Amino acid sequence: MTKTTSHPHQSESDQGLATLKNLTASLDGWTLESEVGGVKLYKSNPAQTNELVRGDYTLKRLPPGCTIKEAAAVATLPGCRKIWDSRYSDSKVIKYYERYESLFWVKMNAPWPVYPRDFAGASVRQFNEKEAYVCMLSVEDDLVPQDKDSVRGNIIISGWKLSQEGNNLNIVYVNQVDLAGNIPKAILNKLAINIPQCAGKVGEYLTQYGFPPTTTTGKHVEFINEWFDHGKAMYTCEVNGQHGDMSIYCCQMMYPQGVKVDVEGDAELKQDKDQHNNYTIQLSKIQGHIKVTLTKK
Repeated sequence: MTKTTSHPHQSESDQGLATLKNLTASLDGWTLESEVGGVKLYKSNPAQTNELVRGDYTLKRLPPGCTIKEAAAVATLPGCRKIWDSRYSDSKVIKYYERYESLFWVKMNAPWPVYPRDFAGASVRQFNEKEAYVCMLSVEDDLVPQDKDSVRGNIIISGWKLSQEGNNLNIVYVNQVDLAGNIPKAILNKLAINIPQCAGKVGEYLTQYGFPPTTTTGKHVEFINEWFDHGKAMYTCEVNGQHGDMSIYCCQMMYPQGVKVDVEGDAELKQDKDQHNNYTIQLSKIQGHIKVTLTKK
């Protein structure tokens, strides 16, 4: 849907997105530290108190039919992140302001004797024909109370730049976080190496599993939420519509025998297969609240 309104964290999100674009525009201000598994690991120059790190990785062959939009879903959906990020513990989207702007909570594991860290943040995704940006940064919001078993950290900036060149995908990931409290230097040094490698982990996920279902909403449809369970390949989304329409694109690699669709609510359903053998689920004349669940056949 076309963006129509601002939200309580609009200013922070806009500023964070601008910062992300500046940090990923070139390699100016970055020092190459090493290369691990095809991922080039950079640190900002000059060094900062809370280390600003970057990982660059090129995936040589995208899954059939995959674009930067589907790749961005792998980078952002919790069900995918649970697979490619060993530090990830739990998360939830508290509220979608628009289809690609949200308020979220996330909890990250930490090695003993460090307590887990949790974060309250705002997220925004922005696309054009050749590039996608995913930006996350911390915000203060009463809707996101601190987890009682965690220390509240601060995401100064974290995000992705995905750019497509033919069938290649260039993945850039930047991260700067204040973990709060006293963290052993050895752990911080290890994180400075491990965190940028997330760029390669997203590429590995795409190569091994393909991409999760991705939903595109049309006019007169309000996106409510979505959930993806990687182990079951189960995708669920909820929307409100006023005679609106939406589509969900599904990867044949993830659903080799086809997609089973269950719709709760008032909508017309149509399923097609494209030249890549991927599936498109079309829902039209959506009226009121509907819940769509996709599973393997």
